[in-house]
Amino acid sequence: DLTGAMIAPVVIPGWTLNYEMYFYIVFGGLLFVPQGARPALLMIVLLAMFVAANALAPQSVAGRFYGNSIVFEFLMGVLIAKLYLAKKLAPEGIAITLAMLSFCVLLIGENQEWEVARFLVAGLPASIVVYCLVSLDFSRLRELRFIHYLGDASYSLYITHVFVLAGTRVLFARLPFGWTENEFLFVAVCILNSIFFAMLVYQFFELPIARKFKERRQSKAVKSEKGAIPAGSKGGTA
Repeated sequence: DLTGAMIAPVVIPGWTLNYEMYFYIVFGGLLFVPQGARPALLMIVLLAMFVAANALAPQSVAGRFYGNSIVFEFLMGVLIAKLYLAKKLAPEGIAITLAMLSFCVLLIGENQEWEVARFLVAGLPASIVVYCLVSLDFSRLRELRFIHYLGDASYSLYITHVFVLAGTRVLFARLPFGWTENEFLFVAVCILNSIFFAMLVYQFFELPIARKFKERRQSKAVKSEKGAIPAGSKGGTA
């Protein structure tokens, strides 16, 4: 950006998608090696890229991007997934306590300018929170359909919220009273507007497109099954 504080495309939230593309390339390459070796190789590749970026070109765009400790949060995600699938979860009491403590660390770190790697003040405590939450049994709680719907619309929220926040500030700043001076009211309106527009985008754009692609995949699968000749059937071999 203009201040040099972060590296991002024109649509700023896309900076996380750039990291995701990096992870997909690395993870996709690891599909060609034995499954048991993938986590260790993933750690080696990420660490090697991190060290190389900081040693060879620490001030360049590529060096700052791939040399950011945020890349190790992908590794933590893999570790959490493996622990979850192996049912190696934290006991309920410990999970709740650790989640609360780690969340407090996140809040404190957000308001402090610690001269330490992001992974230590954000990535690690966030990973602990996620691991603790997946360790808890939420099946006993009644499902709230609206909250579930918001979860489904979270990607639309992620993509659109920057534009909604900017538009909200511009439009409402023209009102005859200084509502933006009340930070609680300002944040509340911004959140509600972001959620509302995300739901519209999800319902009338993301969902129809997803359904269309799903129908196309299913149609191709059906045609493929109909066109296949069963093994051993008459005329199946020359």
